[in-house]
Amino acid sequence: MITELPPEDFHLISPLLKEGEDIVAIQAIIAGTNRGRIFVDDPRAPRTALVWAIFSMYYLVGDDQNPAFNLDFSRFLSQQLAPANLNIGATWFIVTLLSDLKWPDPPGTLFQGRSAECFHRWTFTFQPELYRRLPDWRDQITSGYELRRIGPDLLDSCANREAVLEAIETWPSPHAFFEGGIGYCILVDGKVASWCVSAYMHANSHEISIATPITQQRRKGLATLAARAYIDECLQRGCLPEWDTETTNLGSNALAEKLGFVKHQKQRCFEFPF
Repeated sequence: MITELPPEDFHLISPLLKEGEDIVAIQAIIAGTNRGRIFVDDPRAPRTALVWAIFSMYYLVGDDQNPAFNLDFSRFLSQQLAPANLNIGATWFIVTLLSDLKWPDPPGTLFQGRSAECFHRWTFTFQPELYRRLPDWRDQITSGYELRRIGPDLLDSCANREAVLEAIETWPSPHAFFEGGIGYCILVDGKVASWCVSAYMHANSHEISIATPITQQRRKGLATLAARAYIDECLQRGCLPEWDTETTNLGSNALAEKLGFVKHQKQRCFEFPF
């Protein structure tokens, strides 16, 4: 039966991660840096694990031919995961399958009776030499817009505080983000119009989350400016920015490549409503 690991035992799933599966979000959750929960087939010697990156997605790792996990998964989804997700307003189950070529057909063994839609995500690797070829960006901040680092002062003073809290919701608290994360935003009329933050952090790797929450401010290059400030600080601090996005998100893919990221690996994902 699938059970939840206590945080002090999260490290037990580390041996399940194969070469090339060093996902920042998973490592950050194991280390306790970012919010997450982990469910396994055997709490003493797990063979298969489901990692819940809260407010983001799930990851399936480990032995894909484990009947103790696969046959119990549908029950576990209905009885435990669905209520927990709906309680925080999450209405969709979104999962990335690592070592995905061997996992059983999800609409069959894993997701019994559910209409699961398949999609793919690109992971990117950052190439500093490509980024350094870009022209200076600071003179592109036009009148009426202001670049700000996301910190306690901004949280206390901006007119849409909820946008900042949403940007850093993968962290245990705002204080935890201010201590360990990096974040920049573009303000207009005192509101956060666009932001780029560390969604997850492990060692020197920072997984980027980027958005422009004010609809009227989209397609103005604000996300690019926030990302440039973010990446500049990463380079100054010796940190490695990480990027991943859906293959169909053409805007995010184009922005990643514009900023010096190159496609690395395609991951198979599934989603369906709870």
